[in-house]
Amino acid sequence: MPSNQSKRRTPRQLISRAGLFLEASGIDEPFRNAELLLSHVMGRPVVDLYLDWDQEVSAGQEKSFLSLVEKRSGAVPLQYLTGSVDFFGYRLIVRKGVFIPRPETELLVEEALDIYRRHFSPKPVRILDIGTGSGNISVALAGEIPESRITATDISQDALDAACENGRLHGVGERIKFIRQDSFPAGCGRFHLILSNPPYIPDREMLTLQDEVKNEPTQALRAGAAGMDVIERILAGAYRYLEPGGYLILEIGYGQAKMVRKIECGLRFCYIKKDLSGIERYPVFKKENHGQVYHRGRQET
Repeated sequence: MPSNQSKRRTPRQLISRAGLFLEASGIDEPFRNAELLLSHVMGRPVVDLYLDWDQEVSAGQEKSFLSLVEKRSGAVPLQYLTGSVDFFGYRLIVRKGVFIPRPETELLVEEALDIYRRHFSPKPVRILDIGTGSGNISVALAGEIPESRITATDISQDALDAACENGRLHGVGERIKFIRQDSFPAGCGRFHLILSNPPYIPDREMLTLQDEVKNEPTQALRAGAAGMDVIERILAGAYRYLEPGGYLILEIGYGQAKMVRKIECGLRFCYIKKDLSGIERYPVFKKENHGQVYHRGRQET
């Protein structure tokens, strides 16, 4: 997107020009993207750009803005360009190499909070977040449950670095222990709640993903032929790491609910919540009290 530096432009002009360019590049919500990129460059809320339409943008700011617009037109995720994402009311740091939290994962956090309030509050709880990514689930739960102590694992050091920064940023880092591990941490005891938004994209679907999704880390997306490799590993190990009466809550992909229901894991399948599109997305399991191992249709002590 070439720039004409001979004349300074206003936010109105830059957003209009950039929005048309992004629209022609096939970017969804092109004008909203332009607004957010200019807001980021100028360090001002989007609403301020509208309240002061006739202000002039400095040459340096225009150059930075047009550079970001060019990158966005090439399917670089907006969140990587601004370096942040909003999740459950928390502004989180994200960067290339770190999975970008999705709005639907907020419903996973809401379900965990509901279970905590119904079954554990006001007692302290230990929570395990498997595949923490940017730390979005851990930071949100630590912020909403002051009585919580959280262990968060991820195989990516880039993700853990961002998660640690986010914990410090929101003042909850001292209650979250970040560990480089692909699933369950050794020597950390048992937990009242285990949560995970694991990779669940089947191999065959990786090539059909949007270009900007392909810019995110593959290991946070790809999960074998049926997209179930990590889900099955978590279900196989959860019984050992849950306290009696504890809960496992997962986020899964489209069409995987039927497979999840059939997996024998020693936990009782409680129910599955739907996302806002009506897709069965969040299965909930419970470890029965008194050492009972649950099998479909029967329990054994």
